[in-house]
Parts: sequence; structure tokens; C-alpha cells
Amino acid sequence: MKKIQQQIINQEWAKIVSNDKDLPETPKISNAIQEDAFKEKFLKRIEFFKNKTEDFIDKFLEYKKEYLFLKENYAEGRMAKNSNNLLYYAFLFILVVLEVPTNYSTINNILHKPAISLFGTIAIGFILVFIAHYHGKFFKQLKFIIQTPDMETSVHVQSRKMQIIIFLGSLVVLGAIFYMLYYIRLQYFYDMLGAELEEDMLAGSKLFTKVLTLMAINGVIYLLGVVASYIHADPIPGYQEIYKKMEKFKKKIRKEYDKLVKELYRIENRYKEK
Repeated sequence: MKKIQQQIINQEWAKIVSNDKDLPETPKISNAIQEDAFKEKFLKRIEFFKNKTEDFIDKFLEYKKEYLFLKENYAEGRMAKNSNNLLYYAFLFILVVLEVPTNYSTINNILHKPAISLFGTIAIGFILVFIAHYHGKFFKQLKFIIQTPDMETSVHVQSRKMQIIIFLGSLVVLGAIFYMLYYIRLQYFYDMLGAELEEDMLAGSKLFTKVLTLMAINGVIYLLGVVASYIHADPIPGYQEIYKKMEKFKKKIRKEYDKLVKELYRIENRYKEK
């Protein structure tokens, strides 16, 4: 009976996972159970697993197909870069936080509203770091973008032209941010040193030095973001992203599978043949 029951499970499982080697293997029966319990509880539990994971498996197989296409055609068979995302995004968040002591006082000098000034400072930091994140990826993928024809895949990888247009647009936004910060910082120091500027030429140099120093800090924050992004990114556009999506659904399936195995084990212990 045990052999027959296992064959039935094998057949049902092949339908669920499409015999994909990356998906969980067929659960094994360690103790043959009563036939009525096998049909009513054991197979029903497997059917429940199928219904719960059907969409996950479809998504996994879809992303895997796209991943293998990129791996074979563009990545020369190597795996996608698997970087530490938590560490990377934590570092970017620290860069955003560094914008607060750098820009808050000058922005608040213009607005005179602490809460709005703090929000504005953080917003500018997020925009600056997001641009740095994109630029790092762009520079990492630049050689690939220039040398490889546009890729028409379901991964929706951006074409070379679109990549370059977005990069140029982000440069305009970056320039606008730095000009705005320069202007409000200049106003801030004019308010502080207004009287001195009229009486002392040295005060003008002092103002120029202070403005440049704080602008340089913003530039360093941007460059640190670019370097971190460059190290973190995969040189093939879309390759790292599709790998992460594939692994995400693989983990979801594995989580449900582990629940299934525990439940089947309890059923076996309850209804095993004496």
C-alpha cells in the first residue's frame, strides 16, 4: 500500500511543480496510512497546497524563464550579483540622515517653520540619494548599455536611449537641487554676515568658503551614494532584479511546503497502519 500511495503522490506532485528541479521535491510517506485517511486527509492537504501556491509557482516559473534567458544571452552563464540589500539600503538611509545637519539650518532660515524645514531637508536627502542610486547603476551598466542592442524581453529592461534620457534628466534635477541649496545657503550667510560684508572684504571670502564647504558636504554624500550603488549593482540591466523576484517566490513556495510537510507528518502519525 505504501508504494502505491507514494506513486499517487508522485503523480500529483509532478502536476503541481511541473518537474522543476528548483521547486521542492515530492513529500515522502514514511508510514503507510489507512486508505480512507490517505484520500480524505493526505491528498486533500496536497490539493490545498496546490491551490495556495499555484500563483506563486506560476510567477516563479515565469521569472525563472526570464532569468535563464538573460543568463544565457547576456550574462555569459554567470549568476546575477547577490548583494546584501539590507546593508546597502541602511547605508543609503544614513546618507539621507546626514543631510539633516548639513542643510536643516539654512532651509529653516528661509521657511522659519522647523517641522516643514525638517521634512523638506529629508525630502531633498531622499531625492539626492535616489539619484545617486540610479547613477551608480547607470555607470556600472554603461559599457553594457553602449555595446548591446536594445533588449526586447518580458523583463521590460529599458532601452539604451531611455536609459540615457533618464540619466540626463536626473542630471538636470541634481543640478537644480544643488543650485537651490547654494541659493538658500547664500541667503542664510548674507543674513548672518550682512553688516560685516559692507565693512570688511574678508567677510566676503569667509562667506564664499562657508558656502563651498557645505556644498562640498552635499557633493560627498552624493558621491558616496554613487559608489555604494556602483558596487551593489549588477552590470546587466534587469538581471539582478529578476533574480530577486525569482528567489522571492521560491522562498514563498518553500515556506508553504514546510507547512505541508509538518501537516502530513501529523496525519501519518495519527492514521498510520498498526
